[in-house]
Amino acid sequence: MKKLTLFLVALFALSALCQKRKIEPSLLFEYYCTETNNGGVLDFCCRQPYDRISFLKQNDEYVAKVSISLELKDSVTNEIIRSGEMRTITVNAFDETLNRNNAMQSLLELQLKHKTYLATITLTDLQNNKDIASQKIRVNFNNLKPEFFLIKETNDKFYLVNERKTIPFTSSNYSLLVHSAAVSPQSEMKISCISQTDTLQFSSTSIAGDDFSFKQDSMGIVLQPNKKEGNYFLFKNISQSLPEGRYVVKSNDTEVAAFEVRWWDKPFSLQNPVSALKALSIIESKTVVDSLKDNFGKNWYSILFSYWQKHDPTPSTKFNELLSEFYQRADYVLRHYSNFSNIDGLSTDRGKVFVKLGAPTKIDQRAAENGKMLEIWFYKELNKTFLFKDVTGNGNFILVKE
Repeated sequence: MKKLTLFLVALFALSALCQKRKIEPSLLFEYYCTETNNGGVLDFCCRQPYDRISFLKQNDEYVAKVSISLELKDSVTNEIIRSGEMRTITVNAFDETLNRNNAMQSLLELQLKHKTYLATITLTDLQNNKDIASQKIRVNFNNLKPEFFLIKETNDKFYLVNERKTIPFTSSNYSLLVHSAAVSPQSEMKISCISQTDTLQFSSTSIAGDDFSFKQDSMGIVLQPNKKEGNYFLFKNISQSLPEGRYVVKSNDTEVAAFEVRWWDKPFSLQNPVSALKALSIIESKTVVDSLKDNFGKNWYSILFSYWQKHDPTPSTKFNELLSEFYQRADYVLRHYSNFSNIDGLSTDRGKVFVKLGAPTKIDQRAAENGKMLEIWFYKELNKTFLFKDVTGNGNFILVKE
């Protein structure tokens, strides 16, 4: 945060300082089957982001109580088997309940005797006894051989990215495990990841097992190879090279996988050109902003993304941390500093200072002699102080002294 703040300050000094939101599925889950002598074992992996769960404040914490249930109905015998669990989730700050990247994860396991089942998955809010999400799917044992896994490697473990075959577009590194019976376990596998605009080539860096088991720990669901070698090939950290989009993965012209790279928590101020440019105008010159605006069209997002590339602290990766930080600040400003006079936060003095410098070290609020409210913002590391005054009493604080 400190480096990003200092960089934005420098950028401001040097410059004289929608995409529509996609409809998200109600419940993120994936399921896999391992064949056994008695039939099979179904591993059902569920992930529900915190922003889709109801939290209630209890003392100084925010608490959610939910249950996840999985019901399978045998399509031949109509026999019903069930699995489920209850979970209490506690976080310290309200902002954590809105974070799309924080999620409740569950691993449910069921023994299967036959080939086809009708499954019902239900997530219930136990604090108000209402269903948060419910979905029916058909599980066919014959088609459950996983051809690939999206994973995140942490502490020498493979953590499953169970977001419906989606890699989050973030600064984190994600890898791909691809199954191929056509490639020798002692060989190197090559793949092409193809989108509408990009084709990228990758080679496997090591070989994983041919069979897996699933375990859950405090960090998520762990994918454990049961054999040291096999027909799954590991492609490490491919997310570093992949921009947002849908990808088909091919090996020797044969499709072996398909997934999406998606910026789940993309700032909403970056969702349309008007708010994106308005935020940029706070730190950039009118000449530069007008030049970008004149070239905006259907590809406005790509043009804006290209502008930010020259300010990318990690140019070897596709995710731009500075761009993300900047527009997260813009989002905060739009939420907290828009006021009753129909002035959006990006037009306010407090909003402009926040976008440039980030959150102050300390804020003092007090009343002046005439009853008007004052806010004093302190930036300790930058040795800056800003005095704002609500002159009209409508929540629009004017900068009166820096």
